Amino acid sequence: KAAAEGGESVFADGFSVAETLRVSCPKAFRTLSETNRRFRSIDTINGWHLEASGPVIETWGDGSMRAIRYNELDKLPDFPS
Repeated sequence: KAAAEGGESVFADGFSVAETLRVSCPKAFRTLSETNRRFRSIDTINGWHLEASGPVIETWGDGSMRAIRYNELDKLPDFPS
C-alpha cells in the first residue's frame, strides 16, 4: 500500500532523476551514461551469483534514455573517481 503522505519508499523515478542530472550536471550524466561498470551480487548462503555490465544510465542512439541500472546489493567500488 502506498504511503499517504510520501517519503516512506526507497523507490524513485530513475528517468526523472537522470533527466534532472543531464540538465544540472552534464559531465556527471555523461560519466554515468558512457562508462561501463560491473554489477555483481553473490549470496553464498543460497548459492546464487548474479553479474552484468553496462552503464548506470543506458541511452538510445538519439540520446533518449533506455534504462537505469541499479542494484542495492551491489557495493563494488569499481566506478572511476
